[in-house]
Amino acid sequence: MGLHIVREGTVGEQQYETSLAGSRGGDLVADIYEAALRPSQWAIVLDRLVARLKGNAAALRTFDATPETGGMWLTHGIESGAQEEFARCFRTCNIWEARADALGMFKPGTVVTSDMLLPHSELRASECYRDFLRPNDLQDVLGLVLHDGMTPPMPRTVLSIFRGHRQARFADADVTLAREYLPHLARSVEMNFRFAELRRREAINSLSFTPFAPALAYFRRDGALLEANRAAESVFAERDGLTLVDGRLTANVPRDNEFLQRVLQMGDSPPFRIERPSGKLAYIAVPVALRADALDPPDARRPDLALFLHDPEVTAEPKLNVLARIYRLTPSETRMVQALVLYGSAKSIFRNTDLNRNTVRSQLKSVLRKTGTNAQAELMRLVLTSAVPKYASAE
Repeated sequence: MGLHIVREGTVGEQQYETSLAGSRGGDLVADIYEAALRPSQWAIVLDRLVARLKGNAAALRTFDATPETGGMWLTHGIESGAQEEFARCFRTCNIWEARADALGMFKPGTVVTSDMLLPHSELRASECYRDFLRPNDLQDVLGLVLHDGMTPPMPRTVLSIFRGHRQARFADADVTLAREYLPHLARSVEMNFRFAELRRREAINSLSFTPFAPALAYFRRDGALLEANRAAESVFAERDGLTLVDGRLTANVPRDNEFLQRVLQMGDSPPFRIERPSGKLAYIAVPVALRADALDPPDARRPDLALFLHDPEVTAEPKLNVLARIYRLTPSETRMVQALVLYGSAKSIFRNTDLNRNTVRSQLKSVLRKTGTNAQAELMRLVLTSAVPKYASAE
Protein backbone atom coordinates (compact mmCIF):
# COMPACT_ATOMS: atom_id res chain seq x y z
CA MET A 1 0.00 0.00 0.00
CA GLY A 2 1.44 3.36 -0.95
CA LEU A 3 0.54 7.01 -0.75
CA HIS A 4 2.16 9.53 -3.06
CA ILE A 5 2.03 13.23 -2.26
CA VAL A 6 4.02 15.81 -4.23
CA ARG A 7 5.38 18.68 -2.18
CA GLU A 8 6.82 21.88 -3.60
CA GLY A 9 9.73 23.89 -2.25
CA THR A 10 13.29 23.30 -1.18
CA VAL A 11 14.86 22.53 2.17
CA GLY A 12 17.76 24.54 3.45
CA GLU A 13 19.26 24.65 6.92
CA GLN A 14 16.53 23.99 9.47
CA GLN A 15 16.06 24.55 13.18
CA TYR A 16 14.05 21.79 14.84
CA GLU A 17 11.96 21.70 18.00
CA THR A 18 13.14 18.69 19.98
CA SER A 19 10.33 18.69 22.53
CA LEU A 20 7.10 16.81 21.91
CA ALA A 21 5.30 19.18 24.25
CA GLY A 22 4.42 21.47 21.33
CA SER A 23 1.04 21.07 19.66
CA ARG A 24 2.48 19.67 16.42
CA GLY A 25 4.59 17.06 18.19
CA GLY A 26 1.80 16.13 20.58
CA ASP A 27 -0.71 15.80 17.75
CA LEU A 28 1.64 13.51 15.85
CA VAL A 29 2.06 11.28 18.91
CA ALA A 30 -1.74 11.10 19.18
CA ASP A 31 -1.90 10.07 15.51
CA ILE A 32 0.72 7.37 16.13
CA TYR A 33 -1.37 5.80 18.88
CA GLU A 34 -4.49 6.12 16.75
CA ALA A 35 -2.66 3.95 14.19
CA ALA A 36 -2.37 1.25 16.87
CA LEU A 37 -6.16 1.09 16.89
CA ARG A 38 -6.74 1.81 13.19
CA PRO A 39 -3.88 0.65 10.93
CA SER A 40 -5.26 2.78 8.08
CA GLN A 41 -4.04 5.76 10.12
CA TRP A 42 -0.42 4.89 9.28
CA ALA A 43 -0.79 6.71 5.94
CA ILE A 44 -1.43 9.93 7.87
CA VAL A 45 1.39 9.21 10.32
CA LEU A 46 3.93 8.68 7.51
CA ASP A 47 2.76 11.84 5.78
CA ARG A 48 3.26 13.88 8.95
CA LEU A 49 6.60 12.25 9.82
CA VAL A 50 7.96 13.01 6.35
CA ALA A 51 6.87 16.63 6.70
CA ARG A 52 8.25 16.91 10.26
CA LEU A 53 11.62 15.45 9.28
CA LYS A 54 11.81 17.34 5.96
CA GLY A 55 11.92 14.19 3.85
CA ASN A 56 10.41 13.26 0.50
CA ALA A 57 9.41 9.63 1.11
CA ALA A 58 9.08 6.99 3.83
CA ALA A 59 8.69 3.24 4.31
CA LEU A 60 7.49 1.33 7.38
CA ARG A 61 8.12 -2.36 6.90
CA THR A 62 8.80 -5.66 8.56
CA PHE A 63 11.65 -7.72 7.17
CA ASP A 64 10.78 -10.67 4.90
CA ALA A 65 7.53 -8.86 4.05
CA THR A 66 6.46 -7.66 0.65
CA PRO A 67 3.25 -6.02 -0.56
CA GLU A 68 2.19 -9.45 -1.90
CA THR A 69 3.11 -11.72 1.01
CA GLY A 70 1.90 -9.46 3.79
CA GLY A 71 3.48 -8.24 6.98
CA MET A 72 3.71 -4.52 7.54
CA TRP A 73 4.56 -2.77 4.30
CA LEU A 74 3.56 0.88 4.11
CA THR A 75 5.09 3.58 1.95
CA HIS A 76 4.70 7.30 1.42
CA GLY A 77 6.01 9.25 -1.55
CA ILE A 78 6.93 6.15 -3.58
CA GLU A 79 5.06 6.08 -6.89
CA SER A 80 2.67 3.13 -7.19
CA GLY A 81 4.44 2.02 -10.35
CA ALA A 82 7.76 1.76 -8.46
CA GLN A 83 6.43 -0.46 -5.65
CA GLU A 84 7.53 -3.75 -7.22
CA GLU A 85 11.05 -2.45 -7.88
CA PHE A 86 11.15 -0.97 -4.37
CA ALA A 87 10.33 -4.39 -2.89
CA ARG A 88 12.97 -6.10 -5.03
CA CYS A 89 15.64 -3.56 -4.08
CA PHE A 90 14.96 -3.85 -0.37
CA ARG A 91 14.86 -7.63 -0.53
CA THR A 92 17.95 -8.33 -2.64
CA CYS A 93 20.38 -5.42 -2.87
CA ASN A 94 19.74 -3.02 0.01
CA ILE A 95 23.22 -1.74 0.76
CA TRP A 96 22.02 0.20 3.83
CA GLU A 97 20.54 -2.96 5.34
CA ALA A 98 23.65 -5.02 4.62
CA ARG A 99 25.93 -2.44 6.23
CA ALA A 100 23.68 -2.01 9.29
CA ASP A 101 23.71 -5.80 9.76
CA ALA A 102 27.50 -5.90 9.49
CA LEU A 103 27.84 -3.10 12.07
CA GLY A 104 25.35 -4.68 14.50
CA MET A 105 23.01 -1.70 14.34
CA PHE A 106 19.70 -3.59 14.24
CA LYS A 107 19.00 -2.98 17.91
CA PRO A 108 15.68 -1.52 19.14
CA GLY A 109 15.95 2.22 19.68
CA THR A 110 18.77 2.73 17.16
CA VAL A 111 18.58 5.68 14.77
CA VAL A 112 21.05 5.80 11.87
CA THR A 113 21.67 7.89 8.78
CA SER A 114 23.26 6.86 5.50
CA ASP A 115 26.45 8.68 6.46
CA MET A 116 26.71 6.60 9.65
CA LEU A 117 26.60 3.41 7.58
CA LEU A 118 28.88 4.04 4.61
CA PRO A 119 30.60 6.81 2.62
CA HIS A 120 28.35 8.58 0.15
CA SER A 121 30.68 7.64 -2.70
CA GLU A 122 30.23 3.94 -1.89
CA LEU A 123 26.44 4.35 -1.87
CA ARG A 124 26.46 6.05 -5.28
CA ALA A 125 28.52 3.17 -6.73
CA SER A 126 26.08 0.50 -5.52
CA GLU A 127 23.54 -1.46 -7.58
CA CYS A 128 20.74 -0.36 -5.24
CA TYR A 129 21.50 3.30 -5.85
CA ARG A 130 21.93 2.88 -9.62
CA ASP A 131 18.80 0.75 -10.17
CA PHE A 132 16.32 2.26 -7.74
CA LEU A 133 17.42 5.07 -5.46
CA ARG A 134 18.71 7.50 -8.09
CA PRO A 135 15.79 7.04 -10.56
CA ASN A 136 13.36 7.68 -7.70
CA ASP A 137 15.23 10.68 -6.24
CA LEU A 138 16.30 8.97 -3.01
CA GLN A 139 19.83 9.66 -1.79
CA ASP A 140 19.78 9.69 2.02
CA VAL A 141 18.00 7.69 4.72
CA LEU A 142 17.11 8.18 8.38
CA GLY A 143 16.49 4.68 9.73
CA LEU A 144 14.61 3.99 13.00
CA VAL A 145 14.90 0.42 14.33
CA LEU A 146 11.57 -0.21 16.07
CA HIS A 147 11.96 -3.95 16.77
CA ASP A 148 14.82 -6.40 16.29
CA GLY A 149 12.73 -9.52 15.70
CA MET A 150 13.96 -11.26 18.85
CA THR A 151 10.70 -10.96 20.84
CA PRO A 152 7.67 -12.80 19.39
CA PRO A 153 5.31 -11.94 17.84
CA MET A 154 7.31 -8.91 16.69
CA PRO A 155 9.42 -9.28 13.52
CA ARG A 156 12.30 -6.95 12.76
CA THR A 157 10.64 -3.63 11.96
CA VAL A 158 12.26 -0.49 10.58
CA LEU A 159 10.91 2.93 9.66
CA SER A 160 12.93 4.72 6.94
CA ILE A 161 12.61 8.40 6.08
CA PHE A 162 14.24 9.40 2.79
CA ARG A 163 15.57 12.64 1.29
CA GLY A 164 16.16 13.52 -2.34
CA HIS A 165 19.17 14.86 -4.19
CA ARG A 166 18.20 18.51 -3.81
CA GLN A 167 17.69 18.24 -0.06
CA ALA A 168 20.20 18.64 2.75
CA ARG A 169 21.53 15.40 4.21
CA PHE A 170 20.22 14.19 7.57
CA ALA A 171 22.12 15.67 10.51
CA ASP A 172 22.32 15.31 14.31
CA ALA A 173 19.18 17.42 14.83
CA ASP A 174 17.17 14.99 12.71
CA VAL A 175 18.50 12.02 14.67
CA THR A 176 17.56 13.71 17.96
CA LEU A 177 14.03 14.42 16.79
CA ALA A 178 13.57 10.89 15.43
CA ARG A 179 14.62 9.41 18.78
CA GLU A 180 11.78 11.25 20.49
CA TYR A 181 9.18 9.65 18.24
CA LEU A 182 10.76 6.19 18.10
CA PRO A 183 9.37 4.68 21.37
CA HIS A 184 5.84 5.75 20.44
CA LEU A 185 6.19 4.28 16.97
CA ALA A 186 7.58 1.01 18.32
CA ARG A 187 4.77 0.65 20.84
CA SER A 188 2.06 1.37 18.29
CA VAL A 189 3.48 -1.16 15.81
CA GLU A 190 3.65 -3.78 18.56
CA MET A 191 -0.01 -3.22 19.38
CA ASN A 192 -0.83 -3.67 15.69
CA PHE A 193 0.88 -7.05 15.70
CA ARG A 194 -0.69 -8.21 18.94
CA PHE A 195 -4.16 -7.43 17.60
CA ALA A 196 -3.20 -9.24 14.39
CA GLU A 197 -2.16 -12.25 16.49
CA LEU A 198 -5.66 -12.39 18.00
CA ARG A 199 -7.20 -12.23 14.54
CA ARG A 200 -4.88 -14.96 13.27
CA ARG A 201 -5.88 -17.18 16.19
CA GLU A 202 -9.52 -16.68 15.24
CA ALA A 203 -8.85 -17.56 11.61
CA ILE A 204 -6.75 -20.63 12.42
CA ASN A 205 -9.27 -22.07 14.85
CA SER A 206 -12.21 -21.24 12.52
CA LEU A 207 -14.37 -20.80 15.59
CA SER A 208 -18.07 -20.30 14.98
CA PHE A 209 -19.42 -17.90 17.59
CA THR A 210 -22.68 -16.06 17.87
CA PRO A 211 -22.26 -12.24 17.67
CA PHE A 212 -19.67 -11.11 20.18
CA ALA A 213 -19.29 -7.39 20.90
CA PRO A 214 -15.66 -6.86 21.96
CA ALA A 215 -15.77 -3.97 24.40
CA LEU A 216 -12.18 -2.75 24.52
CA ALA A 217 -10.67 0.24 26.30
CA TYR A 218 -7.16 1.53 27.06
CA PHE A 219 -6.11 3.00 30.39
CA ARG A 220 -3.20 4.53 32.22
CA ARG A 221 -2.16 3.10 35.56
CA ASP A 222 -4.08 5.82 37.40
CA GLY A 223 -7.32 4.59 35.81
CA ALA A 224 -7.56 7.41 33.26
CA LEU A 225 -9.32 6.32 30.08
CA LEU A 226 -7.27 7.00 26.95
CA GLU A 227 -9.36 5.27 24.27
CA ALA A 228 -12.48 3.11 24.04
CA ASN A 229 -14.37 1.53 21.19
CA ARG A 230 -18.12 1.92 20.82
CA ALA A 231 -18.96 -1.29 22.66
CA ALA A 232 -16.95 -0.15 25.70
CA GLU A 233 -18.49 3.33 25.58
CA SER A 234 -21.93 1.71 25.75
CA VAL A 235 -20.90 -0.30 28.82
CA PHE A 236 -19.64 2.84 30.61
CA ALA A 237 -22.74 4.84 29.65
CA GLU A 238 -25.01 2.29 31.36
CA ARG A 239 -23.30 3.01 34.72
CA ASP A 240 -24.30 -0.46 35.85
CA GLY A 241 -21.21 -1.86 37.54
CA LEU A 242 -18.70 0.43 35.84
CA THR A 243 -18.64 4.23 35.76
CA LEU A 244 -16.33 6.89 34.43
CA VAL A 245 -15.66 9.56 37.07
CA ASP A 246 -13.66 12.53 35.78
CA GLY A 247 -12.34 10.34 32.98
CA ARG A 248 -11.27 7.51 35.31
CA LEU A 249 -12.82 4.07 35.49
CA THR A 250 -14.40 2.97 38.76
CA ALA A 251 -16.53 -0.01 39.76
CA ASN A 252 -19.79 0.62 41.61
CA VAL A 253 -19.28 -2.15 44.17
CA PRO A 254 -16.53 -1.10 46.64
CA ARG A 255 -14.92 -4.54 46.75
CA ASP A 256 -14.81 -4.73 42.95
CA ASN A 257 -13.49 -1.17 42.70
CA GLU A 258 -10.65 -1.93 45.10
CA PHE A 259 -9.62 -4.88 42.94
CA LEU A 260 -10.08 -2.94 39.68
CA GLN A 261 -7.84 -0.09 40.85
CA ARG A 262 -5.20 -2.63 41.89
CA VAL A 263 -5.34 -4.23 38.41
CA LEU A 264 -4.98 -0.83 36.73
CA GLN A 265 -1.94 -0.02 38.86
CA MET A 266 -0.23 -3.41 38.72
CA GLY A 267 -1.01 -4.33 35.11
CA ASP A 268 -1.69 -7.94 34.19
CA SER A 269 -4.22 -10.03 36.11
CA PRO A 270 -6.41 -13.08 35.64
CA PRO A 271 -9.92 -12.36 34.32
CA PHE A 272 -12.25 -11.11 37.05
CA ARG A 273 -15.94 -10.39 37.61
CA ILE A 274 -17.52 -6.98 38.09
CA GLU A 275 -20.91 -7.18 39.80
CA ARG A 276 -23.80 -5.02 38.58
CA PRO A 277 -26.22 -3.26 40.99
CA SER A 278 -29.09 -3.97 38.57
CA GLY A 279 -28.82 -7.67 39.35
CA LYS A 280 -27.83 -8.56 35.79
CA LEU A 281 -25.07 -11.09 35.19
CA ALA A 282 -21.66 -9.71 36.13
CA TYR A 283 -19.25 -8.39 33.53
CA ILE A 284 -16.14 -10.46 32.98
CA ALA A 285 -13.05 -8.25 32.59
CA VAL A 286 -9.97 -9.58 30.78
CA PRO A 287 -6.99 -7.25 31.36
CA VAL A 288 -3.91 -7.27 29.12
CA ALA A 289 -0.86 -5.34 30.31
CA LEU A 290 0.96 -3.28 27.66
CA ARG A 291 4.53 -3.56 28.85
CA ALA A 292 6.89 -0.63 28.37
CA ASP A 293 10.64 -0.75 28.02
CA ALA A 294 12.28 0.40 31.26
CA LEU A 295 14.31 2.91 29.23
CA ASP A 296 11.25 4.53 27.66
CA PRO A 297 10.64 8.12 28.78
CA PRO A 298 7.46 8.59 30.84
CA ASP A 299 4.55 9.67 28.69
CA ALA A 300 1.05 10.33 30.02
CA ARG A 301 -0.40 9.60 26.59
CA ARG A 302 0.85 6.00 26.55
CA PRO A 303 -1.66 3.30 27.60
CA ASP A 304 -0.56 0.82 30.24
CA LEU A 305 -3.49 -1.58 30.08
CA ALA A 306 -6.02 -2.87 27.57
CA LEU A 307 -9.27 -4.11 29.08
CA PHE A 308 -11.67 -6.47 27.29
CA LEU A 309 -15.19 -6.55 28.80
CA HIS A 310 -17.55 -9.46 28.24
CA ASP A 311 -21.23 -8.83 28.99
CA PRO A 312 -23.17 -12.12 29.22
CA GLU A 313 -26.45 -10.17 29.13
CA VAL A 314 -25.97 -8.79 25.61
CA THR A 315 -23.51 -11.32 24.23
CA ALA A 316 -24.88 -14.74 23.37
CA GLU A 317 -22.96 -17.70 24.71
CA PRO A 318 -20.27 -18.80 22.30
CA LYS A 319 -21.00 -21.99 20.37
CA LEU A 320 -18.09 -24.12 21.39
CA ASN A 321 -18.68 -27.11 19.14
CA VAL A 322 -15.86 -26.15 16.78
CA LEU A 323 -13.52 -25.42 19.69
CA ALA A 324 -14.44 -28.80 21.18
CA ARG A 325 -13.77 -30.55 17.89
CA ILE A 326 -10.39 -28.88 17.37
CA TYR A 327 -9.14 -29.67 20.88
CA ARG A 328 -11.10 -32.95 21.26
CA LEU A 329 -12.99 -31.81 24.33
CA THR A 330 -15.58 -34.12 25.83
CA PRO A 331 -19.16 -32.82 26.28
CA SER A 332 -18.56 -32.32 30.00
CA GLU A 333 -15.31 -30.43 29.31
CA THR A 334 -17.11 -28.23 26.77
CA ARG A 335 -19.78 -27.43 29.37
CA MET A 336 -16.98 -26.57 31.80
CA VAL A 337 -15.56 -24.03 29.31
CA GLN A 338 -19.05 -22.55 28.92
CA ALA A 339 -19.32 -22.26 32.70
CA LEU A 340 -15.92 -20.58 32.86
CA VAL A 341 -17.04 -18.00 30.28
CA LEU A 342 -20.26 -17.40 32.19
CA TYR A 343 -18.84 -17.19 35.73
CA GLY A 344 -15.24 -16.11 35.17
CA SER A 345 -13.37 -18.43 37.54
CA ALA A 346 -13.40 -21.88 39.09
CA LYS A 347 -14.35 -20.36 42.46
CA SER A 348 -17.43 -18.72 40.93
CA ILE A 349 -18.38 -22.01 39.26
CA PHE A 350 -18.31 -23.69 42.70
CA ARG A 351 -20.57 -20.97 44.10
CA ASN A 352 -23.11 -20.84 41.29
CA THR A 353 -23.51 -24.44 40.16
CA ASP A 354 -24.04 -27.82 41.78
CA LEU A 355 -20.70 -29.10 40.49
CA ASN A 356 -18.34 -30.21 43.22
CA ARG A 357 -14.87 -28.80 43.65
CA ASN A 358 -13.00 -31.94 42.57
CA THR A 359 -15.02 -32.31 39.35
CA VAL A 360 -14.41 -28.69 38.36
CA ARG A 361 -10.70 -28.90 39.07
CA SER A 362 -10.30 -32.21 37.25
CA GLN A 363 -12.17 -31.08 34.13
CA LEU A 364 -10.43 -27.71 33.98
CA LYS A 365 -7.06 -29.42 34.32
CA SER A 366 -7.94 -31.65 31.37
CA VAL A 367 -9.10 -28.68 29.26
CA LEU A 368 -5.89 -26.76 30.04
CA ARG A 369 -3.80 -29.73 28.93
CA LYS A 370 -5.73 -30.24 25.68
CA THR A 371 -5.72 -26.55 24.69
CA GLY A 372 -2.08 -26.02 25.58
CA THR A 373 -2.89 -23.29 28.09
CA ASN A 374 -1.22 -23.07 31.49
CA ALA A 375 -3.82 -21.35 33.66
CA GLN A 376 -7.50 -20.50 33.82
CA ALA A 377 -6.69 -16.90 32.86
CA GLU A 378 -4.91 -18.03 29.69
CA LEU A 379 -7.78 -20.38 28.80
CA MET A 380 -10.27 -17.57 29.36
CA ARG A 381 -8.33 -15.25 27.07
CA LEU A 382 -8.12 -17.96 24.40
CA VAL A 383 -11.90 -18.36 24.39
CA LEU A 384 -12.87 -14.69 24.61
CA THR A 385 -10.25 -13.18 22.33
CA SER A 386 -10.74 -15.90 19.74
CA ALA A 387 -14.28 -14.59 19.42
CA VAL A 388 -13.18 -11.05 18.61
CA PRO A 389 -13.69 -10.20 14.92
CA LYS A 390 -11.27 -8.04 12.95
CA TYR A 391 -10.54 -5.00 15.02
CA ALA A 392 -11.73 -2.54 12.40
CA SER A 393 -15.26 -3.91 12.72
CA ALA A 394 -15.36 -2.97 16.39
CA GLU A 395 -14.64 0.72 15.88
